Amino acid sequence: MKQLLPLATLTVIFSMGFGSPVRGQPDPVKPRDILELEEQAFEAAIRHVAASVVRIETIGGLERVGNLTVTGGPTTGVVVSTDGYIISSSFNFIQKPTTILVSLPNGKRVSAEIINRDESRHLILLKVNSDSELVVPQFVPKAEVRVGQWSLALGRTLSPDSPNLSVGIVSAVNRIWGKAIQTDAKISPNNYGGALIDIEGHVLGVLVPMSPQATSEVAGAEWYDSGIGFAIPFEDIMTRLETLRSGETLKPGLLGVALKGKDLYASPVEVTLVRINSPAESAGLKVGDVIVRCNEHAVHSQAQLRHALGPLYAGDAIALVVKRGDEQTEVSLELAAEIPPYDRPFLGLLPMRDGSLTVRYVFADSPAETAGLVAGDQVVSMNEVPISSFDDLLTKIRRVEPGTVVALQVRRGEQQFDVQLTAGSNYDTLPNNPLPPAWPDTGEAGEAPAGSGRVEIKIPDLSNKCEAFIPTSYRGDRPTALLVYLHATGAARNADPLAALQDLAEENETIVVCPESSSERAWRATDAEFVRKVVDQMIKDYSIDAARVAIAGRQSGGAIAYLTAFSNSEVIRGVVPIEVAVPRRVRVPETDPVNPLFVATAMVEGKQVAKAVAASVEQLRKLKYPVTIIPDLDEIGTWNHASLSSLFVWLDTLDRI
Repeated sequence: MKQLLPLATLTVIFSMGFGSPVRGQPDPVKPRDILELEEQAFEAAIRHVAASVVRIETIGGLERVGNLTVTGGPTTGVVVSTDGYIISSSFNFIQKPTTILVSLPNGKRVSAEIINRDESRHLILLKVNSDSELVVPQFVPKAEVRVGQWSLALGRTLSPDSPNLSVGIVSAVNRIWGKAIQTDAKISPNNYGGALIDIEGHVLGVLVPMSPQATSEVAGAEWYDSGIGFAIPFEDIMTRLETLRSGETLKPGLLGVALKGKDLYASPVEVTLVRINSPAESAGLKVGDVIVRCNEHAVHSQAQLRHALGPLYAGDAIALVVKRGDEQTEVSLELAAEIPPYDRPFLGLLPMRDGSLTVRYVFADSPAETAGLVAGDQVVSMNEVPISSFDDLLTKIRRVEPGTVVALQVRRGEQQFDVQLTAGSNYDTLPNNPLPPAWPDTGEAGEAPAGSGRVEIKIPDLSNKCEAFIPTSYRGDRPTALLVYLHATGAARNADPLAALQDLAEENETIVVCPESSSERAWRATDAEFVRKVVDQMIKDYSIDAARVAIAGRQSGGAIAYLTAFSNSEVIRGVVPIEVAVPRRVRVPETDPVNPLFVATAMVEGKQVAKAVAASVEQLRKLKYPVTIIPDLDEIGTWNHASLSSLFVWLDTLDRI
């Protein structure tokens, strides 16, 4: 029987060197001997835990999840109790299988059922129907996990007889906002749900795909075999096991505030909005409060607050210390599983973009029109508080609940008067009249454009092709709308989408960029990262209006548009999915008061996807997303000019208030 060598022994061996022997000392260990000893240690570690790492087979269910084809094949789980409970990654069950079979260490294949989920850490709890007693592995306490130590990633997908292995080290701890251990071992569907172990065969954690930017069950899967992988500490799983067994689903804990600024590491933790019916509101938090402590954690940045809250679940009690003026106050509250969706208030105003307080357009049948406001009016104050800009008005109005009466002071020519209007809810109707210019005609030429027409966009270290159209009207001193279009694949693909869009882009003073998928046959989840980098590059190179950045896509391109928009709310303001529903594997995030996302689509008639698209529209509206229906937009494959014109008008209204 080969003996297990602990890490300390291997460290001593590596430190001996390979030089000439010294009199009185043993011969140095040869490189081949070290490799053999290392292999023996790995094998011993695997043997130590093998009985606790089980093979799972899923049968039936959905063949496609959104635009992802679900392939059959075994997955992995880890035993967490002797009486048949097994933990695995939620990724392994996104197809909602009708049958689940587990291969036990004794060779028997037995049925299993899903008992519960941990929606914060993307875990799923199974129970096998067997009288056999299972083996629970030894695990390493979370506090004892060390950066730089061996980490062996085990799965049961390649062979039922022995686990498949990927070797690495622990790269970091407390990643994904305090939820995960990071490893540079190769992590993929081959070992999702499997065990990350140390050199002694003790479990560090359970392998799952995760991302700090997104929360869906497939978030992080784009880092397949990249050397960036994550595992949920086994101690955390065991701590909450009884809760999962009892049938209580574990959900992320929600506080219910929006914070000032977008830089997670530099922006202060100042509250700019307190959600209605949230734990923060119940605890008495107010706009302007600065959070300086969360439980035992000092908080100096938004990132530190996210690290403090990230590991917590709904129902967990926390203590916050907030600075209010010159005083500090401690408040206690219980995190919530859900907060009523943020319902964006709407007045019906479209502002000029020159920084003035002038109204560009008043929407039909809006509260502003009902109150008698017209284009050219200037908004001076709201509820007797002076307004410095439309951004200032937007900051104030987003704290208002729809149905609330708002008092505005308005200047019209030499007159100044007060009006009262009742804030409406999400507005999803296109203007029924042509929009007037957004900039006053000063007669000045402005800054010279940085080139116009079709230009190639190159992203460092990525091979995807990308081309943009820059209108001749582009001026560096006037922020411009950006529309990203993701093509359909296969027979539905338009050979040159940019050619079909550039005339309207010129007419509407919009930059259009068309990235290409990495594969001619399909968009991949990894392409979402490329699309985000394209957006970042355009924002860096051109003057882009942050309120009017939208991403459109048809069919599989639309699925990537959804994924990119939901995962990058700090940048993307609009999404235009065409002939595609919200992918089932993509979790729709809650509406964001500070970073709103507008949706435009078409009700697809007479097509296979019609029912799914209609269901997505209903789902998004229930979550209080503003969804605008553009007639015949699904015929974008034939480049219907009227529908495309409506699309550009919609993009022109994303800064509405």
